[in-house]
Amino acid sequence: MSDIDLAKKTQIHVLRKTIREIASLKLMETKTSFIETGKPKDQSYISVMASTLPNKCNPGDYLIYIFRVVGGNESNRNKIYENFTKLREKEDGRALCQYNKLSNILYIGRSKNLRARFKQHLGDGPVGTYAMHMKHWIDGINLKIEFTYYRFSGSSDRALQALEDGLWDRLDPMFGKRGAK
Repeated sequence: MSDIDLAKKTQIHVLRKTIREIASLKLMETKTSFIETGKPKDQSYISVMASTLPNKCNPGDYLIYIFRVVGGNESNRNKIYENFTKLREKEDGRALCQYNKLSNILYIGRSKNLRARFKQHLGDGPVGTYAMHMKHWIDGINLKIEFTYYRFSGSSDRALQALEDGLWDRLDPMFGKRGAK
């Protein structure tokens, strides 16, 4: 058997296993909260919002999360793009996530420590961590942002990555990147 044939056989086996793992995912919890964009610059607001989120997952648990603009219009999405681009042009050392295209879905991700990751996206984390860093570009945009997380139990990292990629393909977020980090 050639190297190509062996690689194909191996990948078919891996994909079948991943499909079985995705099918057996157990959704243990879903929680939605809302962020008012006039407040993310306020340190106490970020801390209070983050305190309602899980700190660290139980072993075998995984969290997928989505930031979504509620009721936003194209003008608001354009303003998000303009402000984000201005911050990127500042080159202040902030590790901003990738911009993709205008969308009501801002970001899709997963984390084992949701509280810390949430704070990073709101802009209360290390400047060198890739995130949205919202409080640094949200000025002048009055939005309501829905933050939803889903906790899954008893699955592999590979299955959760495949599910996150499926959400990414379906929802087409404005920021971030598809695939393993």
